[in-house]
Amino acid sequence: MTKFTIWDPAIGERPANLALTNNFAATTNPGASNDSTQGYQTGSTWINTVGKAVFICLSATAGAASWTETGGQSEPIADVSVAYNASASAVSFTASGAQVSGGSAMVVLDLTGNPAGAANVTLPTVAALVAAMQNPVPGDSFLLRIKNSANSGTWTVVTDTGWTLTGTVTVATATFRDFVVTLTSLTAAVLQNVGAGDSP
Repeated sequence: MTKFTIWDPAIGERPANLALTNNFAATTNPGASNDSTQGYQTGSTWINTVGKAVFICLSATAGAASWTETGGQSEPIADVSVAYNASASAVSFTASGAQVSGGSAMVVLDLTGNPAGAANVTLPTVAALVAAMQNPVPGDSFLLRIKNSANSGTWTVVTDTGWTLTGTVTVATATFRDFVVTLTSLTAAVLQNVGAGDSP
C-alpha cells in the first residue's frame, strides 16, 4: 500500500488523509477549550489575524488542549527609548496620540506656544494613545515630561476618556512636570505626577 503524505512547513510531514480542523481567521489566541470537541486535532493550525500570530495544536484533549505559537507576521518595532515632540499652539488644544507617544522609556512634549493666559493641553483618549503606540500591552508604562517653554502662561493638563489622573497637573512657564503613564488596559490609563523642575 502506498503511503501519501503532505509536507506542512509548520509541523513537517503528516498523513494526507489526516483531516484537520483549522482556524485561519481567528481574532484571539486559542485556549484549552479549543479542543477535540470543536474538531481540532494534534497538528491543527490556528491563525490570529489581529495579533498576527500562528499556533499549532500539540494536544487536543477535551478541556485541556495545548497550543504553541510558531510564529507570525510581526510589525516593525522602532528602537526608540526617548522621543521628543512639540506643539506651538498658543491656545488650549488636544494633543494627538503621536504627540504623547513614540518613546518606550520617556516622551517629552514641549509646549512652545505663548498663550495670553492660562491654557489647557488635553490628553488624547487612551484609545487614541494606544493606537499610536508600538504593540502596547496592559502594564506598559513610560515617563511623560510636559515642558512649558512659553514666555508666558501656565499650561494645565486635562484628561480625556479612559484616564485617571493623580497629583498636580499645572506646568508653569519655564518649568517641566513629569508624569508616569501606565496602561491598566488598552482603553484605560493612569497619569501619575512624579515631580517637576526648571526647564533648561
